[in-house]
Amino acid sequence: MEFKAVDTAMVGIRPLSYDPKYVDKGAPDPGLTGDLQFLAERMGLFLPLQPIASREEIKIFTEFMLEHPKPSDSDFIKVAQIYKERADGVHIFPKLPSLVKSYYNRWKLNQEIKASKRNLGEATLKLRETLFKNSTSIEKFYATDAVRDPRNKPNIDAAMPVAAIPQQQRDNEPTVQTFVPPVQAPSQQSHVPVLTKQSGYYKCAWAPFCQYTRDVCGGIRRDKCKYKDNYKDISSDQLAEAKTKMRNEEKKRKWWNQQQQEEQQ
Repeated sequence: MEFKAVDTAMVGIRPLSYDPKYVDKGAPDPGLTGDLQFLAERMGLFLPLQPIASREEIKIFTEFMLEHPKPSDSDFIKVAQIYKERADGVHIFPKLPSLVKSYYNRWKLNQEIKASKRNLGEATLKLRETLFKNSTSIEKFYATDAVRDPRNKPNIDAAMPVAAIPQQQRDNEPTVQTFVPPVQAPSQQSHVPVLTKQSGYYKCAWAPFCQYTRDVCGGIRRDKCKYKDNYKDISSDQLAEAKTKMRNEEKKRKWWNQQQQEEQQ
């Protein structure tokens, strides 16, 4: 029994049942070379199918979309037929409706992005660029214990420009990080309190006698506070009584602030 090979590609690029409305079947165009010629031979087409890529092909698609802003499947068929009519094997190649629809999905997304940028306006774009910067133009200030303590009122006299502080002292002292508002800040209609609490703002174990925070005096425990010798004559009962009084005053102050905010609203 004589073996006869089947002239059919089992894998890779192979001829398919292409609709003649979109392609011309037959021997490859003599002007094709390289990969295009190979594709045409494997597909059994005069010109190979290619996705929308060249300027000429994009122009055809864009002009059609201007007349059909909400295309349907029938419109994709029309565009594919236009590509077949204008195909030259150099800048324009045949398309299937599925290729046109795939390009339309990406094209639509790009158009929406461009429209969003236009709607933002120049002023909003400048604001977004400023908010997303990694640095700020605000001058850094030297931080003293009084400035870092959140219980103290801002002390302008205690803040000195960096240039007035020796380099060695600047390297040893922490700097105050500049607050940068969130991106949604321009759209806020009222004050939004910050609910987070930094660990460095916790009171010393000797509070209220020690007025510093833990990051300044190290008072995570009474024996860790570097000013503990100033409070060695204070008993545990006296400290507990003072803490209770301090907490009650904080609750009263918090209640008073809430009442003031409600009256303003």
